[in-house]
Amino acid sequence: MRVKATLVMVAVALAPLGCGDSYNVTIVNECQDTVNVQIRAADGPTVNIEGIKPGQEAGGTIGLGPMDVKAVFRKGSAEATTGFKAEEGGEYRLVIRGDPPGIFVDRE
Repeated sequence: MRVKATLVMVAVALAPLGCGDSYNVTIVNECQDTVNVQIRAADGPTVNIEGIKPGQEAGGTIGLGPMDVKAVFRKGSAEATTGFKAEEGGEYRLVIRGDPPGIFVDRE
């Protein structure tokens, strides 16, 4: 019984550490080429999502703060970049489309 009480206290104490630190990001590729996407936070962590085929979506998680996004296409030398600020409570959708390609950021 004492072990259960200790485990519950530890779980309650650690619960705030895992909440609110990361947010979902969805990347939508509306272009005709497979794309690799890099999302880099100003404080260093980087999310790499590779091989998003035309018409497909992929997801990941990001933290808070300024983000730099770079999309590199497998065929040719096309590249697209943008930046945005990830804010608390945000769910983000990055849509890659156009010719030349661009990255459009929507907060859901």
